[in-house]
Amino acid sequence: MAKKQNKPETLDGLVDEAYYLSGQLVRRLQRMLVKRKTDQLTKKRNAEGLLTNLKAIADTVNKLSEIDYEQNIEKEKQRVEDANKKRAELNAKWK
Repeated sequence: MAKKQNKPETLDGLVDEAYYLSGQLVRRLQRMLVKRKTDQLTKKRNAEGLLTNLKAIADTVNKLSEIDYEQNIEKEKQRVEDANKKRAELNAKWK
């Protein structure tokens, strides 16, 4: 992925953000493996950066879960409404 883009908080936007953040995390881990001779301060900064990225990924996953849950509730409400309408139509037809 080239650049992180600001998208509205839709399911697709959050999925894209999660992919972006996970790619960023992988690249940073690869750089850490290549740089074996770093001082303690650099290691601490890298660890803090990784922690920040992991927190961002966790937040994104939580947002995805909330959106998915809300969408499932809306779909279920719509399904129940449609079923009730259909039932009412059939009841009216047979009376």
